Amino acid sequence: MTDTAPSVPALMGQAIAAFQQGRLDETRAACDRVLSQDPDFFDALHLLGVTEARAGGFAIAELLLGRALRQRPDHTEVALNLANLLREQRRHPEAIAAYDALLARQAKHPAAWLGRGRSLAALGHPADAVAAYDLAIAANPKNDEALYFRALSLKALGRLPQALASYDAAIALRPGFAAALCNRGNLLRDLKRWDEAAASLDAAIAADPKLIAAHIGRAAVRQDQDDLAGALADLDRACALAPGYAEALANRAVVLIALGRHDEALADCDRVLGQAPDDIAALRSRGTVMAALNRHEEAVACFDKVLAAQPDDLSGLVNRGSALRQLGRHKAALVDYDRALVVSPDQADALNNRGNVLRELGRNAEAAIAYGRLYEIHPQFRRVLGNRTNAELLACDWRNYPAAMDELAQATRAGEAVDMPFAFLAHSTDPADQLACAANWTRDRYPAAAQPLWTGERYKHDRIRLAYLSADFHYHPMAHLMMRLFETHDRDRFEVTALSFGPASDHPIRKRLEAAFDRFEDVSGLADLELARRVRELEIDIAIDRKGFTQNARTGVFALRPAPLQVNYLAYPGGMGAPYIDYLIADPVIVRPGDERFYQEQVVRLPDTYQATDDRRAIDPKAPSRSACGLPETGFVFCCFNNNYKILPPLYDVWMRLLKATPGSVLWLLGKDKAAEVNLKREAEARGVSGDRIVFGPYQEMGAHLARHAHADLFLDTFPFNAHTTASDALWAGLPVLTCEGQTFASRVAASVLTAVGLPELIVDSFEAYEATALRLATHPAELATLKARLAANRTTTALFDSDRFRRHYEAALVTMHERQMAGLPPEAFDVAPIQA
Repeated sequence: MTDTAPSVPALMGQAIAAFQQGRLDETRAACDRVLSQDPDFFDALHLLGVTEARAGGFAIAELLLGRALRQRPDHTEVALNLANLLREQRRHPEAIAAYDALLARQAKHPAAWLGRGRSLAALGHPADAVAAYDLAIAANPKNDEALYFRALSLKALGRLPQALASYDAAIALRPGFAAALCNRGNLLRDLKRWDEAAASLDAAIAADPKLIAAHIGRAAVRQDQDDLAGALADLDRACALAPGYAEALANRAVVLIALGRHDEALADCDRVLGQAPDDIAALRSRGTVMAALNRHEEAVACFDKVLAAQPDDLSGLVNRGSALRQLGRHKAALVDYDRALVVSPDQADALNNRGNVLRELGRNAEAAIAYGRLYEIHPQFRRVLGNRTNAELLACDWRNYPAAMDELAQATRAGEAVDMPFAFLAHSTDPADQLACAANWTRDRYPAAAQPLWTGERYKHDRIRLAYLSADFHYHPMAHLMMRLFETHDRDRFEVTALSFGPASDHPIRKRLEAAFDRFEDVSGLADLELARRVRELEIDIAIDRKGFTQNARTGVFALRPAPLQVNYLAYPGGMGAPYIDYLIADPVIVRPGDERFYQEQVVRLPDTYQATDDRRAIDPKAPSRSACGLPETGFVFCCFNNNYKILPPLYDVWMRLLKATPGSVLWLLGKDKAAEVNLKREAEARGVSGDRIVFGPYQEMGAHLARHAHADLFLDTFPFNAHTTASDALWAGLPVLTCEGQTFASRVAASVLTAVGLPELIVDSFEAYEATALRLATHPAELATLKARLAANRTTTALFDSDRFRRHYEAALVTMHERQMAGLPPEAFDVAPIQA
């Protein structure tokens, strides 16, 4: 008996059954047998074409479907499958033409409108895509796919409420629609509806536990809610589902950066870039890691690659600008911020950083405008209020004064970190407000580490190990004040280290500083954690913060608690409100008994003054002429070389009255900002004083600057932020300083140095007394001459400029701190007893 071959109908039945069960090889074999008997058998051509398309054999699938369509040009299903095949190959114009040909015959075909919409969306035409999806839904109101893709295009158009409604309609039709649930959650995140976003993403994961995008979206929501540990767990699950998945690794790197785990973040970025060197997300994250590690050149290189591929990448522009700013390339940074604002005119970080770099360039009036625009557009960006005010004060633009002062004070009392503590000192007269400002800032930006690096060890060194951490080991007021202290530290008792995270310099003072320490390390390339680890590695006994909250501070290092004792000294004139700063060095004038409550640190009072001075500073032997200084040949010269931001309207009123009451007199100020000069002259005119009587002196090297003091008659101090280094400079140069003291640290420093130089009669406690004293001295030359003679005598006989006397008191304080720590006692306030000569 002879076997007979299966009939064509039987073979097609086998092919269809195999296809429905996903057995594509069996489907292909059965169709091939049909076509070997009948090469033009329509159903076999069609089914084999669909099979090859599903298997990824697009070229042969297109050939087979084309042959089938030529046999039956009006066959809707074949025409649809061929159009879909073209779309899957991203041949969208051809796909749209194929959909249009089908729709010309069957205008209400929902799948054709759906496919046409998807191709239009892929070509960047979301509005046209929405129109196509609407027609698909009109043809089939239960078309959940069309509703889903419609939502995607509505989101691309920024029509978020309509997109959300479209997702909701799709999910109502198919409750377990994982992709729709996932994208709905991401959209709710965009709307800042965090709890609903989390619920939607959780539902997506429940519907499809292997949906990586849902795990990534869930992690993003946790990040928004500051749950970094939860976000990391979500991303770990995504990476476990798809090891090496670039988006999950890149997002995981972002979370690791936020957790300070930079080495792991860098490993994730490099893993992605090892597979795909041009992956934009990984390059962005790697650039962020490099910036966090203070490797700003490498950060710029990463963002360069991002921007080469995507010139308008907003994150790349803003972050490269920030890296350039850290490298001191302010003008290049400004170009990036400006480009970012062309891409997105209201972008908050770009506006804020543009203000920051303009302020650092000394273009304070422009900075104030940038900050003002940011505050107008994003009033929730509260910190910019303080930045704007600081820029306005630097430019002596007082139009928003005192309203801004009141707003900042109220917000600070409410617990908001709205102003940088150092900037707040310029206008705050209340020590409780200043403590609140510092505590808010510390809590917001530099909270104490959960796991401190120093864990209670008591080092047993032959000498107490001191480390000064600063960005100012170069030509800077700090160096002028502290040089002799660094050089003369008792090396039998102390081993002294400088950890410098500021710029290097070829200036002679840098060379002198480097020689002044037992160890001088440039740590500018270290991130906070690395620098803190270096402090711990050196087993530093006392780490002295020489920046506090001033420019280029590294408060984050101290938050990691790398040393047993951490001290706030001679940088930030106030309390830092930080639980990890143990001591504040002050004196009996600056912090009086009962005022300790305004400081979280334990207050240590030195007996004369808290301010170190260098009694070997040279003054150029010959002062420039009055005319060379821009001064008239005759007339009384009131002087104030304080920074412009310390000049406030209430005291300026007093100064102008003094000029009017002293014919021929002038006010000599430091010229640092052209806008400030214009504004101060205008404010003088508004008070009835010719702007010509306000004279501005340029920046000069210290020797020449001290020499020019000879042409001034009386230094008028500012309030509430006194002269600090500038007061010492004036007194060292023989110029009397008149100060009004207040209730805060910053408003008592001039009083401290005047007390230490034996001129307490130049300390007053009201503007009325200030004005009367200044006018009396300006109009009684004999009294002023007597005062200057006393200053000349006191300069070499009193405590202020006795560098060695100061050193001994200061070192006694350090020894007491260390002895308490070695005895297992907590930090405690104390006064240092005077050491007799």
